[in-house]
Amino acid sequence: MMEFYYKISFKKFEDMFIININLEYENYTVPIFYRTFSANKEDIIHIYDQINEYFELTNIKMTKNDIKLFYNTFRHSDLTLPIPHKVIILDEDYHLSVGLTPKEMFFLMYINNKSTSAKKAKYWVEEYHLDVEYTINNLIRSGYLTCDDYLFNLNKATKKDLCDFLEAHKLTCSGNKPEIISYIKESVSEQELRKVFSGLYYKQTVKGAQIALSSENLNDFHKSYYRYAKKLKIEEFYILSKRYKDIEAKDVCKMLVDNKTDVITTDFDWEKFINEISGKNDNKAFVDIIKKYDTVTSSKQEAINVIEEKEVIKEEDQFINIINKYSAEEKLEKEVVSEADFYKVVFKNRLEKEEEKREKALEITEHLDITTDDNLDEEEPVIIKGKNPALVFIQCFIGSSILSIAILYIIYQYIFD
Repeated sequence: MMEFYYKISFKKFEDMFIININLEYENYTVPIFYRTFSANKEDIIHIYDQINEYFELTNIKMTKNDIKLFYNTFRHSDLTLPIPHKVIILDEDYHLSVGLTPKEMFFLMYINNKSTSAKKAKYWVEEYHLDVEYTINNLIRSGYLTCDDYLFNLNKATKKDLCDFLEAHKLTCSGNKPEIISYIKESVSEQELRKVFSGLYYKQTVKGAQIALSSENLNDFHKSYYRYAKKLKIEEFYILSKRYKDIEAKDVCKMLVDNKTDVITTDFDWEKFINEISGKNDNKAFVDIIKKYDTVTSSKQEAINVIEEKEVIKEEDQFINIINKYSAEEKLEKEVVSEADFYKVVFKNRLEKEEEKREKALEITEHLDITTDDNLDEEEPVIIKGKNPALVFIQCFIGSSILSIAILYIIYQYIFD
């Protein structure tokens, strides 16, 4: 399969766009379109109609910035963008040649010797998508075409036009056309001839004639059945005919037809492609990853929250249990302490009373000089702290009994005396 590549440069300078398109095949390159146009919507649509075919199901090469500008310029003009077969992104700008395109070469052959007032064939616009007026002006400006050769125009004029000219100058018109032309040259000044016979017919210049001579096979291409039936591109024919110089035009057309059957439709998507080269898909993928991560994290966080909540409840239960345990132990300890303090108070009060009674008894005995047991004074005070309560009670009971007997004895002695 033959690979044709359309190398396209699309720039903007102030309020003007500059587009340059070259066709590349193997080591051959030819210019096929070059234009500077304004940002006016009408001009943009006009240019789009001429370049659309170079993008539709073709292989194109452009830089990222150029293709973004192309997309934004034509997309925003409410145009349906053509779908290329393949797009190759170039890392940097490249030099593109500028010169006559195959269409301009063929039109130069077509327009030669035609009247400036004659109508142009429709196929230039309908089939070749050529801006006829721009092409004529460009050919004249570039020195390939002229309409100001007054002698050429004089010879191209009809006999009627020549007679009208003579009558306007009050001169007789007689004889055949060569005789009339000779008479005019003798009777009218060169300045007057330039003024009257300029701008009437198109004529190739010497430079234009050389170009036309080297591009005669373009006329064979135009007459080919395959061009119209298979909608072949004149630029691809031209570059292929330069590559295979010894092959006739009809055989080159057959090569293009065979190659065209191998072209398949494409699934190219402008929106997706622009997003890719702009890095938006990466951002989208990043956002998707973040969203996915957030979802996963959220799920994990919910699970973690549940676990933590359970752990908190568990910890709270353990804390309450510990508090209750401490409270229970503290309560038990307080109860034990309280019970011990109760017994201490009871026995303390009882001992104080017994001690008080004993002191009174001793005072009475001392007063009466009554001596009880010799070892009485030597006895240690009864201390029950830390002793068995039953033993203390017995001791107190014995002491009380002795004291009672002593008192009864004293009373008895006092009564009988």
